[in-house]
Amino acid sequence: MKTAAIISLAALISQVSLAEGAGTVDMQFSNAPVSAAVQWIARLTKEPVIVPESVTGVFTYQSKGHVAAEEAIDGLTAALKANNLQLVNINQTYYRLLPVSETNATADVQRAEVEVEGDHVVVDGKPIAYAELPQALKPLVGPDKEIWVHDAVATGGLGLSVNANQYLMPLHQARPKRICFAYMPSDK
Repeated sequence: MKTAAIISLAALISQVSLAEGAGTVDMQFSNAPVSAAVQWIARLTKEPVIVPESVTGVFTYQSKGHVAAEEAIDGLTAALKANNLQLVNINQTYYRLLPVSETNATADVQRAEVEVEGDHVVVDGKPIAYAELPQALKPLVGPDKEIWVHDAVATGGLGLSVNANQYLMPLHQARPKRICFAYMPSDK
């Protein structure tokens, strides 16, 4: 029930319109979840954005009418930076959103990738039933590896489906260095 309320709230406070064919966007976010900015950054950059589970918060941003993608990205990045969050490009392959205090030592990290797909998950390319998730992760994860979760069934701009607890608990039991959510561009 709490998730549905948050989804409705996010829908009410965020307005984005695309000018078809013009390659511009008009954005307005007021106290929107950080995940809303991240989803748009992934969409506009056409690159994945990785966000640690611990990064949360809200932001406010309004573009100056219809703006080009680059200007929208700059505006969203500035709004996140005002909340002590920094978008970091890693090896020109993806972005990480981190607290400013953690951006000095950013690098590509070892990871296991988990894709949530309704009634099962895919771990590093192999379909796994939810019940088998802890066992499947055990050999893949350690204190120096992250787990990246992409929830393909997520709705409402939150980055997580309502079944998030079904897979988050086993992920935490694997004791990774960190759990991150992967926001993928819509065309990847």
